[in-house]
Amino acid sequence: MKKENTLIVSALLVIVLGLAWYLWFGGKDVVNADKVSAVDQAATDRITVESVNLKEPGYVAIYADSGGMPGEMLGNGELLVGRHKDVVVFLKREAKQGETLYVILHRDDGDGGFEFPGQDAPVTDETSRIILDSFVVLES
Repeated sequence: MKKENTLIVSALLVIVLGLAWYLWFGGKDVVNADKVSAVDQAATDRITVESVNLKEPGYVAIYADSGGMPGEMLGNGELLVGRHKDVVVFLKREAKQGETLYVILHRDDGDGGFEFPGQDAPVTDETSRIILDSFVVLES
């Protein structure tokens, strides 16, 4: 009877830990989907990207708005495969209050340097849409 109880408790523990893992990491999103998320933030010379999920090594790049679309690149940071929280990207100029900025993921072509336009193309989803998010710069 004692051995059966130990087996039942062990099985329940495995189930609970598996469920916790799934809930914490969003199930398949751990390595199966590229994602980026940013929130509105104060005007400074750096941007904090809330979360990034990359299936392959790459970059997170910040772009200024140009007529409702991403325009000039203001900064970028290199990331390895996996989930990342609160990624800081330094900008070549201070963000301006009220402006919209874009965060776009890019694939690394393996040469260790960010090249765009060039080989480090934006990451796209299964429908060929670029993985991006936008946010508004608030008063500092």
